[in-house]
Order: sequence, then structure tokens, then C-alpha cells
Amino acid sequence: MSFHVGEDIGDYRIVSIIGAGSMGQVFQVEHRITKRKEALKILAAECASESQVLRFKREIEVQARLDYPNIARLNNALYLNGSLILVMELVEGESLEKKLQKGKMPRAEGIGYIRQALSALEYAHAQGIVHRDVTPGNLIIDQAGQVKLTDFGVAKSLGDYQLTNAGEIVGSLHYMPPEQVRRQAAPDPRSDIYSTAAVLYEILTGKKLFDFRDKLSLMVAQVEQQPVAPIEIDPGIGPGLNQVVLRALSKDPAARYQSAHEFREALASVATEPAPPVSGRGSSARTLMGAAALAALALACMGAAKLSPFNSISPPPKPAAISGIGTLLEEPEPLPAVELPAEPVHRKAEKQEATASVSVPPPDAPPHKKRFWSKLNPFKKKQDEPK
Repeated sequence: MSFHVGEDIGDYRIVSIIGAGSMGQVFQVEHRITKRKEALKILAAECASESQVLRFKREIEVQARLDYPNIARLNNALYLNGSLILVMELVEGESLEKKLQKGKMPRAEGIGYIRQALSALEYAHAQGIVHRDVTPGNLIIDQAGQVKLTDFGVAKSLGDYQLTNAGEIVGSLHYMPPEQVRRQAAPDPRSDIYSTAAVLYEILTGKKLFDFRDKLSLMVAQVEQQPVAPIEIDPGIGPGLNQVVLRALSKDPAARYQSAHEFREALASVATEPAPPVSGRGSSARTLMGAAALAALALACMGAAKLSPFNSISPPPKPAAISGIGTLLEEPEPLPAVELPAEPVHRKAEKQEATASVSVPPPDAPPHKKRFWSKLNPFKKKQDEPK
């Protein structure tokens, strides 16, 4: 059954279409008596499977139990001509996904959105509900900057019946924790911690955690691959914030923050962390360049001064090589470790004998050099003694 703008659905009149999919449609509607604008989600029963109908019913049951400022409110649910209808609070704003499509947002603003999302999850977890699909598309920011967590379609309560078939994975792979990819049966609030951290990673870096196009590569990466540290992508991110994100993204749930409250407090402690004074992977190169400049200046000053003949023999030390400049252009590929063979014993003895011996300068060497070498010559006394 299809509906159109201007058509009535029970006590609601359709104002506009918000979205549509294979299972149904979402409309902006207006209640004919109260004139309140709401969001109306319709599941087309004739196109939906039995598990999809059960999942939609569970979404209604789950969201009806949640009443929190950062969660989109359920207002009503009804049957109409064989279709199941969900009436929800209309959040006038845009999703975090659309905001991210415009480019990176200010760091403090993004962290604020995530802390609001964690506040919603803390409340939901206290009710025994795991969202299981925290994504930028399911976080709506209204005109006042308040975050609303939406779409509890794959949410799960402790003790819920199993709705997914063998091998079926629900949720978005870009934000899915490893244990959910492996299809662990028991729902765990720490799975939402990982997904929320993946959203935060995208806010901070402008990149997805793993940006593979095919599903298999994404699944393998979520289970086995370690993400690039956020501070390596954006060196302006402080080390404290970098560590918070990486801990929340731990493959092992036991190594993550154990609650949304703990994660939110950790973010609060680093939200005002000052950026590193020198940013970028080229910071070491710039440090070496500054050291080389100082060394060159020192050498120039030494050249201007009068040096003793003895000091003129030993050349000044070379400045340290600026090996970090290459990282300013591109990241070099790591070289494989090479284990060098042990040096033979007779070679070491030869080197020690060569090091102990000192060559005698030629007889036509300048006087000051001859005197200098004569002082260093260990055989001088024996040579001067009368035979």
C-alpha cells in the first residue's frame, strides 16, 4: 500500500516524504487535531518478511520504554489496512552523517555530539537495551544542537528472542564491533562503545575507521586490523584524546571502557587538552633542521675566531642528518629487519691491533705537525734513548 503527500492516514495528514525503502516509507505528518508535526514510519506488511515484521514490532516495544531528551520519542503505534505504523517525535535538523559530508567540524563541537550520544546510550543501557547500530546517520542534531539517537530497529534487550538467521549480520559494517561481526549471541553495551568510538574517529580525522568497499574486507578489518592512530592522521589531536579513542576501539571488549558513562567522562577530561605545540609527523624533521641551523651558526662563529694549531687538525663534527624530511612528503615503507652475522674473532683482534697502532708522520711534515705527532708517538722515548 502506497501513500502520497496530502493524503490522510488515520488522524494524520502527510506533509512530506522523509525517506523510503524496500520495506516501507517515512513521512512528515501533521496531526489533524493537535496540529503537531510528527514522523510517521510505515512498514508495508505485504513486502516484509516475518522476521522484519517481528523486528519492527520489537523496535516499537523497545522505543516505547525509552523516555530521554537525547532519544527520539515514540508517540504512538497502530495498524492501518494491514500496515504497521510507528509515530515518532519529528526531529527538525540534520543527521551527523550529512554534517560530516560537508567536511570536518570543529573538534569541540564533534566531541560534544558524541558525549550527548553516550548520555543517551547510558540511559538505554540502564534499561537493558543495546542499540547495536550507532552510526552518524542515526544521530540527528536538531536546530538547538541537541543530539537525538534514533532507529532502534536492530536494538536488542537482554532476554530477547533471536530474530537474525544463521550467517545474517545486522548493522553497519563501518561501525560494527568485532564481536558483532563474529555474531556473538549475547548483547553487550560495550559493543555500542566501539561503534560510538568509530563515529568519533570519523569526526576527528575526516576518515572512516576502515574504508574498504567490499563487505568481506570490512569484516576482516574490524576483527583483525588495528586502525591508524587518529593523531597520525591529524597531529593536532592531543595524545590524551588519541589514547581515549584507541582504548574505546580495542578489539577485546574487556580492554574498552566498560560503560558509556566511563567513556563520556574520559572524553570530558581531554576535551580541553591543548594541541601539541609542534604538529605533524615532520615535527622531528623541523627540530633537526633547527639544530642544524644552530650548528651552522656555531661553526661560522668558530671559523671567525683564531684557532690553535692543535685544534685545527681535528675537523669539526658534522651536524646530525635530517632524516625526517622525507616524511613530510610521503610515508616511507618500513624496511624489513636484517640480522647481521657475528664478526669473526680474528677480525676483532686485527681491528684492535690496528686501532692501537699510530702511524708516524713523514719526515717532511710541517714542524708543528711533527711536534704534535712526536707527542703522540708511543715509541718516542725508545727512539730518543741512546743505543
